[in-house]
Amino acid sequence: MGGAVLAFIASFLPYYSVNLGSIFGVNLGSVSANAWHGFFGWFGMVLVLAAGVVAALEIFTNFKNPMVPLLTLIGAGAGLLCILLAMFVGFSSFSRGIGYWLSFVAAAGATAGAVMIYLKAPKAAEPPAFYPAAPATGGTPPAYPPTAYPPAPQYPPTTPPNPPM
Repeated sequence: MGGAVLAFIASFLPYYSVNLGSIFGVNLGSVSANAWHGFFGWFGMVLVLAAGVVAALEIFTNFKNPMVPLLTLIGAGAGLLCILLAMFVGFSSFSRGIGYWLSFVAAAGATAGAVMIYLKAPKAAEPPAFYPAAPATGGTPPAYPPTAYPPAPQYPPTTPPNPPM
């Protein structure tokens, strides 16, 4: 959660910057933009922030779902990947500002936390290969299978059949 909040705050700091150079000895300065001006920057922030919100919901509310560790891992990991891709997208003259590096480190921390949550989460037991019948809960015993089978009939019968009348 903390990494997601820090990454979100860092997304408003200078993310991309470009030096405009100088003309006739006059410095034109530089221009910067935050993470919300490029697809991978803002999409990565949304994913990391969503993973933090899902983790916060489970911690601070009664929202309990066995998919939460996996969702936080996917959200934080995909967000980190988008932020990493934001490094390679853009013009070659762009440089990465302090906002980029802070959000990258914070997203990496959020992803590491999501990995720890995922590894600590209880795993579902493997279903058995054979599902045994449920035990009887009392009362009358189940009708099937019978506990004792009737004796097999004798062939030929030992007693003569009844004569017709």
